[in-house]
Amino acid sequence: MKPDNMRISRITVWQMDLPLSKPYYLSGGRLRFDRLDSTFVRIDTDAGLSGWGESCPWGHSYLPAHGPGVRAGLEILAPAIIGADPRSLDHINRLMDVALPGHNYVKSAVDMACWDIFGQAAGLPLWQCLGGDEAAPVAINSSISTGTPDEMIALIRAASADGYRVHSAKIGGSDAATDIARIEAISAVLPAHGPGVRAGLEILAPAVIGADPRCLDHVNRLMDVALPGHNYVKSAVDMACWDIFGQAAGLPLWQCLGGDEAAPVAINSSISTGTPDEMIALIRAASADGYRVHSAKIGGSDAATDIARIEAISAVLPAEESVTFDVNRAWQPATAIQVLNSVVARDWIEQPCETLDQCAQVAARVPQPIMLDECMHSFQDHLDAWRLGAAQGVKVKPNRLGGLTRARQIRDFGVSVGWQMHIEDVGGTALADTAAIHLAAATPAANRLASWLCHYHLAVDPVAGQGARNKGGFATPPSAPGLGVIPDSDGLGAPVCSYA
Repeated sequence: MKPDNMRISRITVWQMDLPLSKPYYLSGGRLRFDRLDSTFVRIDTDAGLSGWGESCPWGHSYLPAHGPGVRAGLEILAPAIIGADPRSLDHINRLMDVALPGHNYVKSAVDMACWDIFGQAAGLPLWQCLGGDEAAPVAINSSISTGTPDEMIALIRAASADGYRVHSAKIGGSDAATDIARIEAISAVLPAHGPGVRAGLEILAPAVIGADPRCLDHVNRLMDVALPGHNYVKSAVDMACWDIFGQAAGLPLWQCLGGDEAAPVAINSSISTGTPDEMIALIRAASADGYRVHSAKIGGSDAATDIARIEAISAVLPAEESVTFDVNRAWQPATAIQVLNSVVARDWIEQPCETLDQCAQVAARVPQPIMLDECMHSFQDHLDAWRLGAAQGVKVKPNRLGGLTRARQIRDFGVSVGWQMHIEDVGGTALADTAAIHLAAATPAANRLASWLCHYHLAVDPVAGQGARNKGGFATPPSAPGLGVIPDSDGLGAPVCSYA
């Protein structure tokens, strides 16, 4: 039979119960699973090739998917695709979408089986059909069921003994104290190469060694393939590559990032939550140190207290100073709407609620401009925020976004849609602060708001005397090629790891 005549001739379906080795708990113990209901699919062709697929929802209470639903959906899909060429994968998926809108978990097994046939027909493994150039080993994470801190630590240690270095620990429930105990206990006992930045670098290093560090988009694509998500891990690699890029070009990063001068960037203070009088005293002390922009932390269950804080601070703040009232996700939408329609607040309100959709509800119903922060992780989040009209400004933090490369993309998008932006990092020494200040200085003044410097909150300074520092409420980026900050490696202690 010629390959161009290949057609699906039969679809066979099996059901199999998969008992778990031990009960598995999710959502703080609210969801329990003892077995899974799996569906196996074999697609036969008139060319003699057969492909296999499997769809196995995790029970019926984790996601809107269940085992019997897979088989019921296949009863509808099978007549739609019998006679079609299984190698024409987009066509197969269009046929399924017409026959049964949605229900992607049903279609997954069929699509998998068609890919199996595609690879066999091409004489290639699927990793190569899907764009890979080698059968690269992929790090596997363990899955740690909800339990007491000691129970979860025991499971992590057992997984580590089996070779796992990345763990997914299931927490969450109605008892916040229990979750705090779980997180703190697990974080305290994890080895240095457990989940986190260093564990991620163990995965990323082999992917980027041998690549040209000046090809920043390419380096980021290599990292995305090796380790999806985990932008906070990639940030340090991206920052180092930008440093090399600038040194190779003989230019400071602010110029590589589009700036025409080492523009001084206004620095904002960070005012801890307290009584109105306590917060006003902190603002006055910051003003005495040269700060003219302040980030005042508010938010809680008592709307009256937040109203008092906002009104008191707004009343005494000098005309030449500004304030952002940073809620850090603490309000429910109704509380935010109540508070913000009860006050005449100076300047910005930052991250009033937990989610982007909740913040969009608030933005449509209050007079103050909204600044988004913690809910913004990807370019898609920023696109959605603009589409929803959820904010007039955002905080652009390279560490959260994956480094300067992606932060620059979001900065450019923000400029194009007229946002104003605080460009600063999540935390770190003057090294991380300086990278963010380079990007801020390269941002048009009309779109640039004040930045925050984390290193002023630290008791140690491993790059003393280097980088962007507060001088009268402003920080200016270095003009040496690259980042302009070089830590003393001996002062950092022995390396945790090294890759070559």
